[in-house]
Amino acid sequence: MSNTLCVLPWMHLATHPNGGASLCCRSNHTDAVSWAKKSNTHNLVMLDNDSVEDIMNSEKFVEVRQAMIDGKRPVECEGCWKDEDAGIKSKRQYENERWAHIIPKLEQTAKLSDINLIYVELRLGNVCNNACLTCNSYSSTKWYPDEKKIANVLPWFKLRAMENFKWFENENFYRDLANSSQSVEEIYINGGEPTLIKAHFEYLKHLITLGTSQNVHLVYSLNMMDIPDRLIELWKEFKQVTVNASIDDLGNRNYYIRYPTQWEETVASIEKLTKLPNLNWHVTQTVSILNIYHLAEFGNWLETNYNKTPHHNYVLYPDYLSLATLPDFYKEELRSHYANRLHEWQRKDLLNKLHEPYQPNLLQKAKEFIIAVDNARGLDYKNYIPELKEIL
Repeated sequence: MSNTLCVLPWMHLATHPNGGASLCCRSNHTDAVSWAKKSNTHNLVMLDNDSVEDIMNSEKFVEVRQAMIDGKRPVECEGCWKDEDAGIKSKRQYENERWAHIIPKLEQTAKLSDINLIYVELRLGNVCNNACLTCNSYSSTKWYPDEKKIANVLPWFKLRAMENFKWFENENFYRDLANSSQSVEEIYINGGEPTLIKAHFEYLKHLITLGTSQNVHLVYSLNMMDIPDRLIELWKEFKQVTVNASIDDLGNRNYYIRYPTQWEETVASIEKLTKLPNLNWHVTQTVSILNIYHLAEFGNWLETNYNKTPHHNYVLYPDYLSLATLPDFYKEELRSHYANRLHEWQRKDLLNKLHEPYQPNLLQKAKEFIIAVDNARGLDYKNYIPELKEIL
């Protein structure tokens, strides 16, 4: 095995809300550099018209697999190379360990003759009832009205074209997917918000009818606003279900960051999960300049009430909400603040992220963006995250 090989390009499908597909969720998405494209063009392979095989044997995917076979580091995977060079376990390393039993079965060529997906990652459109500050209309329909208002006042803010996000309702897609993943072991389902995307319920029923469900680990990312009982009944037919609860902070801060999440609904959804027998759940906390000061507080609440430790997912996009926005004096304040807080592995990760060089232009963008969002929503960040006054 090449020391730059990643198992994912051989056995993994990572779709996106618009029906495109990339090498994985961690790959470089700038200008869709890691996305499947049609040969000799910049046109994306799209699941409303193209097949799973078109994606897996697209020119981009073949090119990256060949680079890995040759022991090279594809630029499409630069996020993992940066993590590894910094001494942080990368997604590539994690996935290679997790799927070690698959590696000996991989084809030894860059172009695949047999498409047999083991790990499927479905981001099913952009229907959502949240408009999280670190998100956008690409992943949430609730964002678009605010984006139109923001684009009118911020010249640099680009209004996204509302593309056709209905590809996931196409029965032919699920039929093609089933034929291309007869040995599937894990299916990750996101959105939008999956609980609102009813089309995939029929897909789950199809897997149950085939008997495949007993071998499948279902993994969901949910915003914890509501979990319908109808979906829970389907989950009971699967080998295992894991829910990744997206919660960024406590109470009113979570309302502001993951607008308009209601804390009582979040807690009620957690309580519902704790009562399901074949289900595991954990929390992913998206870390940005908005909640960076309260990681320990949220972690303590979660551990005290549910004996869970949150996973930290550091914002890369939008870059003006990432830690690169923070001035050096504020980073030093955070290093002192967390000197005796967090678990050691969490603190190590945080301190590493704080090495990101300060970019003053990002801070200016953050200030303009947050004020524009507040005006659009009739809110004031100072009422929810007053410590941001130090830098904004």
